[in-house]
Amino acid sequence: MIIGHKRQTEYFKKVLSKGALAHAYLFFGPERVGKRAFAEGIAKSLLCEKKKRGIESCGTCQSCEKVEAGRHENITVLSVSETLLSKKEERKDIPIEDIRELKRMLSFAPAGDAWRIIIVDGAERLSVPAANAFLKILEEPSVQTIFFLISSEPEYVLATIRSRAQGIYFSLVSSDEISEFLASESVSKSRHGEIIRVAAGRAGVAVLAAREKSEFEEEKKFLESVEAALSKGAPHFFPFTERAASDEGTRVRAAREVLRILERRMQEEGDFGRALAIAKKVKNVVRIRDVMTQTNVNPRMSLDLIFIEGAGV
Repeated sequence: MIIGHKRQTEYFKKVLSKGALAHAYLFFGPERVGKRAFAEGIAKSLLCEKKKRGIESCGTCQSCEKVEAGRHENITVLSVSETLLSKKEERKDIPIEDIRELKRMLSFAPAGDAWRIIIVDGAERLSVPAANAFLKILEEPSVQTIFFLISSEPEYVLATIRSRAQGIYFSLVSSDEISEFLASESVSKSRHGEIIRVAAGRAGVAVLAAREKSEFEEEKKFLESVEAALSKGAPHFFPFTERAASDEGTRVRAAREVLRILERRMQEEGDFGRALAIAKKVKNVVRIRDVMTQTNVNPRMSLDLIFIEGAGV
């Protein structure tokens, strides 16, 4: 289900009605705003056996049911957690072995001579060898094949890959759109306010609240931990940053939450001078986060600096 993103929906309705799809798109924007869900929605419409107009699909044919179940033979997903190889393991990036397997798969015609859809979820996580190999695939696209690259950090996607994909920006969705979705899922009205606060415009978090309550509660707990740490300020947040810094995924997530909180406060700030000061803090947090994730700098020190920037705003 697509929540919000009406501008993107209207654009793809026109593109599909004219049969003018590009061979590759880069969907970028904040995490969990529905970029992948949108790509899957287009895939569903392209493969729908009843071929409805625009990006709509019947939702009931065998093809639509396969897409919903995540097992359509004409859709291939690459991500850190979804591998094309049989070996399952903890991965920090998408390795070149997956791209080699993708290339092998693309050498065969798609099932039923229909569209073949490749979704790269986390395109910035392609390793350097994988990105270079993937670029060659993009330069010589197979017939009836469309690529959707998904990224919340497009600046880390190989520049030559970005140049060969049409960029589509996805912003945060409105509280009204999230509330409308929650109502359609029969979520109690009394929970809407809490869910909207935690989601903060991220449609994917609202979906968790409606369908994966345990995951939503974990997201809520983590957000509240970051907010509490920021409100206490230094040195009171040091125990939290010490725990968070010990795990790469957790420290990156913590930095991302601080950045998101600062951006939200900047947007809500009515005083221009204060908003400008917060904007400078956002810039500093981005710089420190990039150093933390791309170099061998002390992660605990980096995370402390990020929380110092975010505290007291």
